[in-house]
Amino acid sequence: MGDPQAHEGPNHSFEAGIHQMDAIIVNSTVASVSNTSLGSTFSVSASLYTFHDWYKDYHGYVSVFVCIYGIVTNVFNIVVLTRKNMISTSNLILLGLAVSDLLTMASYVPFALQFYCIHGVNPTPQRNSQDWVVFLLFHINFTVTTHTTSIWLGVLLSVFRYLYVKYATDRPTLISIARAKLAIVLVYVCSVIILIPTYLSFKMVPIPMTVNETNYTLYDIASLDGSSTYNQVIMTMNFWIHAILIKIIPCGLMLVFGFLLVRTMRISQKRNKRLRRNSRPEFYRSRTREHSRTTKMMVLIIALFLITELPQGVLALFAGIQPGFFMKYYMPLGDAMDIIALINNAINFALYCTMSKQFRDTFLHLFCPSQLCASPKRSHLSNGTTQHNDNVSLTTCNLTQSMDNQTGNVSL
Repeated sequence: MGDPQAHEGPNHSFEAGIHQMDAIIVNSTVASVSNTSLGSTFSVSASLYTFHDWYKDYHGYVSVFVCIYGIVTNVFNIVVLTRKNMISTSNLILLGLAVSDLLTMASYVPFALQFYCIHGVNPTPQRNSQDWVVFLLFHINFTVTTHTTSIWLGVLLSVFRYLYVKYATDRPTLISIARAKLAIVLVYVCSVIILIPTYLSFKMVPIPMTVNETNYTLYDIASLDGSSTYNQVIMTMNFWIHAILIKIIPCGLMLVFGFLLVRTMRISQKRNKRLRRNSRPEFYRSRTREHSRTTKMMVLIIALFLITELPQGVLALFAGIQPGFFMKYYMPLGDAMDIIALINNAINFALYCTMSKQFRDTFLHLFCPSQLCASPKRSHLSNGTTQHNDNVSLTTCNLTQSMDNQTGNVSL
């Protein structure tokens, strides 16, 4: 295997997004992508650097737009998922995911504004002042923590949903609300603990410069230099933590449990069709459809995690194994990987509204009550709720029509 400490690029950087920390760790240094293009150095990856040089001028504006949208929609997610009728094991995990995604994007907005939009992508004393590089150091540590939390919450979601579909009779024991809360807290705490070597690996450094006989100081973030055994151990640990614990292993677990979930769901649907004859048709069809939609939504969330994170894990692993791979392929894709991750953080609200009637009705009840009351299709949901472990009924606006008294509690 190649040495994760091998230096393949310049010693300093003036950019660090969500995945730039991965790049720092894989390369054991902070490589610069904000100065001149390196495309001519590696003809094989010239097209990637051409894309990078073109996209970096737009990345800040695109990411700010995505982040603002994602912050607003994740606030909606948090408000809806904390309603009493929405409490369930899967929804608690989605709530934890919304919090971590919100924190990631909240930190990314000032980073993108300062290091892309306001001052451009080239280092200047205003862009790389001491205060802003202190923030930059906080940002890369903070976002790598929240992003790690989101990834492992995706694993937790796949496990809990699989257990929910597979073991219907033992749900209260295997996937209780208390266990879900404990698991979410452990994910947050363990994400911080495993990243302690990362927090200890970087520092802010001054860079004296002279331009046109004018002296000034830029600030940057430097990694450990590998001059001691301690530094080498820390950087090696960082490589394996980020490539394996944060990328490959969680993606592998999501892939396995996602496959098992799809397989179990199909078996369950076949079994339910056989039992339908002995069930009340309207109640059964409504409840089964909501279960099926919820499970499909979970599968789609897991699939988006895999599409976003698995290629990055493979790239990080190859960067540590194959000399030259980092600068040829990983480095020019840094901004693209960031925006893909941010889009994944922001897209969940649209998925929930599209695929979960329970979430959609609760959102309308909270933020558009007049429209919900005016909808004849939803008026029968007015009185009472019947709560299930993972799919609960929804209380909407109180109407006085006689049909409300006849329908009573309706399960979704």
